[in-house]
Amino acid sequence: MAHLYNLLVMNYGLRPARRLRLKNNFDIVKIACIQNGFALYYASNELKNNEIIVKIACKQNSDVLKYASNELQIKLTSLKN
Repeated sequence: MAHLYNLLVMNYGLRPARRLRLKNNFDIVKIACIQNGFALYYASNELKNNEIIVKIACKQNSDVLKYASNELQIKLTSLKN
């Protein structure tokens, strides 16, 4: 399944400034992470530090925790143990 972000870029040929806004749009990234946890890789640094987004992505695929901010990686790893 294609990432929502990539799908939007391919279909609408979005300019870099517009793509940057998508990477930082909570709702777009949330939907993309629900569909495919690896969408977290494309999220802005701000959203990689958003606990809600990271938990959604990790629920879909636990391997994506490595794309979260260091702070959240530590926090969420300690919660597992």
